[in-house]
Amino acid sequence: MTLKYRAVFRIIFTYRVIFIVFLLWLISNIIFFRKLLPMTNYQYKEIPMGLTRNESERLEKLSEKLRKLEKIDFDGKHYNEYKNYSQGQRKERNNFLIIDDEKSESKIFPDNKGRIIAPNPRQINNNHIKKKEDILIHKGEIQKYDMDLLQDVAEENYPGKGGAGVSINVEELTASEKEKFYLGLQRNQFNQYVSDIIPLNRDVGEVRERGCDRVTYPSNLPSTTVIICFHNEAWSTLLRTVHSVLRHTSLELLSSIILVDDASTFQFLKSPLEEYMRRLPKVRIIRSTTRLGLIRARLFGVNESRSEIITFLDSHCECAADWLRPQIARLVQKPHSVVSPVIDIINSNTLEYSSFLGDQVNFGIFDWSLNFRWMVVPDRIKKTRTSNLDPIMTPTLAGGLLSMRKDFFETLGTFDPGFETWGSENLELSFKTWMCGGRIDIIPCSHVGHIFRTRTPYKWPKGFAVTMKNAIRLAEVWMDNYKNIYYNRINWRLINYGDVSQRKKLRENLKCKSFQWYLENVIPEMLWIKETINDGLVMNMNSRKCLEAALGMRVQVTKCDKASGNQHIYYTKKNELRINDICLDFRNDLSAAPCHGMKGDQFWTLFPNRMIYHNVSNRCLENVERDVMLMPCAYKPQQLWSVLENRHAENEN
Repeated sequence: MTLKYRAVFRIIFTYRVIFIVFLLWLISNIIFFRKLLPMTNYQYKEIPMGLTRNESERLEKLSEKLRKLEKIDFDGKHYNEYKNYSQGQRKERNNFLIIDDEKSESKIFPDNKGRIIAPNPRQINNNHIKKKEDILIHKGEIQKYDMDLLQDVAEENYPGKGGAGVSINVEELTASEKEKFYLGLQRNQFNQYVSDIIPLNRDVGEVRERGCDRVTYPSNLPSTTVIICFHNEAWSTLLRTVHSVLRHTSLELLSSIILVDDASTFQFLKSPLEEYMRRLPKVRIIRSTTRLGLIRARLFGVNESRSEIITFLDSHCECAADWLRPQIARLVQKPHSVVSPVIDIINSNTLEYSSFLGDQVNFGIFDWSLNFRWMVVPDRIKKTRTSNLDPIMTPTLAGGLLSMRKDFFETLGTFDPGFETWGSENLELSFKTWMCGGRIDIIPCSHVGHIFRTRTPYKWPKGFAVTMKNAIRLAEVWMDNYKNIYYNRINWRLINYGDVSQRKKLRENLKCKSFQWYLENVIPEMLWIKETINDGLVMNMNSRKCLEAALGMRVQVTKCDKASGNQHIYYTKKNELRINDICLDFRNDLSAAPCHGMKGDQFWTLFPNRMIYHNVSNRCLENVERDVMLMPCAYKPQQLWSVLENRHAENEN
């Protein structure tokens, strides 16, 4: 070894203690600085109080995962993704996100700026967090909900699967079961007993038009508030409605579900309902202590809504797959629109779900008694559509199920505040939407089933007279001189309908078109009323009963009732005997069929001697017991009819 290296080793040996200390100091500093380097990535990030650096790193990874999951296009069925990372509304004061991190304590969430913030540790009690529960953190509060409530039915075969009906043989029920059966029927005017048997999450199958599942929509659609009003609704139908909304609505499209309790009296709709709905996300219950009626209850819900779009549903519905997205997409395309799903029928006795497809889908009209009616879509509308997936223009809305922009609803003056309880609000919204620059469409790729009852089970505080009051207000404001046709129908019984000056001023300020324009451009099928010679009830001189007809039922005579729309017959210049959009028709049998305006089997002549003659068959109308037939003409009481005329007032504008 050379002298040079010996000198180096001698120095190291002499100062070995100092050298060892230096090495230790250097190593410790290297380790320290390695730990400092990653912290530069966090210098602009908010570190939660009470958490360690490792916990913060884990939180950052979780936040990144959540940001990626925000891009997932949920279709209402992907519950595995939904169960752990569900995106909520992030607008204004309603910022929240639902999180369940199985690897860590469920006590973290990103705020509306994407920062990770920890709530007060005292708000967390991990001993009460169950494995299958999610955590809803909203406005600093923590709630639990159970997404298992929305899972598909596990059984392979169950009552009502695929939308099938359930038939009950009442005679086979026990005494207590019969009591339950009839009580449910009395309370609801539909078969609650069957509804309670069918699972809340039943799958009705694919009920949409073929190809709807392949339609693509914009990814940044606005959200909606679904408003469901109820009064003493059956537990199972109300819950099935809410479940179907949550199961078949993409999360980013649903701001909230507002259940409006219109002074229900059943105790199970009080605390038990609140406790149940706490287990479901995005559901709120607001209550009125006094009876509002459907119209004002909906306005109550609208006032509580904070989303761009409002959606109305009845409390006994079942929403089909992805029902909401096509409606919202149409509202983005046509902001001054009102849209409705295809309203399928849920049988009130068996709860069988029946879907309307293709040419089975009807559109809405009205009759001159100001009642909503369905009508086969005319050829003029069909020619404007390129496929069965295109929206269907409709002159009127059924009223119970629709979506529209909240600001457009408010621009149109919402519902008439002078309306009470129920009735005419759908026609008012329909008339003013078209007359004031908007449009109404039925969306074929959106389907919602609805239980149609034969009559309402509820008693209204002011009775059914309010429906006439609503109709008169509607006619006064929107129908111009055509209001006289309706007034003829009610024999000019103009009850006190209140002050409509503000509603007329609203129409003037919006520069809305005339009702004549509405008839000519939106629903020309109703212009036949201008060709009416006279109208009224047609009474047989022998039985003193009146002619009655409706589509799908036999022509007969029943007790005369001036309020019956099926007895009010119009005789037109085309020699038609009309009941709104159907005519008395004779081919092989006497029946009611859609009017075609070509005379032939719908060609009738009213003789001065009170006989009603069918020109093609050369026979006369005769009352045989309860039936009505065409028989060889003979001057006898059974073939004499008195037309209880209700002459038209001038309806020209």
